[in-house]
Amino acid sequence: MKPAGGPTVPPSPQDQAASRQPGTQQVAPARPGLTSAITTLKRLRPYAGNVILGMAVLAALAAGITWLAVRPQPRRIEVIIPAPAPVTVQIGGAVISPGIYILPAGSRIADAIVAAGGFAPSADAAALNQAAKLSDGARIDIPSALSAPLAAGTPAQGAQAQPAGTPTRRMDLNTATHAQIESLPGIGPVLAQAIIDFRRKNGPIMRVDQLLAVERIGPKTVEAIRPFVIQP
Repeated sequence: MKPAGGPTVPPSPQDQAASRQPGTQQVAPARPGLTSAITTLKRLRPYAGNVILGMAVLAALAAGITWLAVRPQPRRIEVIIPAPAPVTVQIGGAVISPGIYILPAGSRIADAIVAAGGFAPSADAAALNQAAKLSDGARIDIPSALSAPLAAGTPAQGAQAQPAGTPTRRMDLNTATHAQIESLPGIGPVLAQAIIDFRRKNGPIMRVDQLLAVERIGPKTVEAIRPFVIQP
């Protein structure tokens, strides 16, 4: 080409030789945008490892969230503990409202007395062990300070005269103490303890004849103590 306003410059020998070589093509100058992109990539090359690591962490987090979302939920197991069965007892004697009552399991004689309206004015509360636990089907007779007294020196109905030290009023064998049972005719310390052990093992004594199951207590002993004990 001829520069404007100047003489024509002939091509140099090197240019002429290069143009004559076979397969030689002239390279067009790089575009400015492509050059800028290549330069930016070269600058970011030292950070390529961090970028890959960050992408791996993000992929792991995404996988974990997906697993939590689709994993099977654990089955809920409900354990039902049955409530203890209530007890049904009959309470009579010196209470306001004698009758049959259903009380929660673990109730005591004191609870049965409250259910029956409390002690009657004539009740002999001191003769009871109100802390004793109730058993299903038990009968509780609350003694009265005025009922069934036995005059000193006077034989009980159907009984012969008893030696000094015999009880002067009828007692409940289910609540009587060792000393009270021992005071019964024909019952000493050993048999008194045997009766207490019997009621602990077999539950309330509903009839005095049940004492025939106690070792060393026979029909004569049962008949001797019958007038001195409360029976249904």
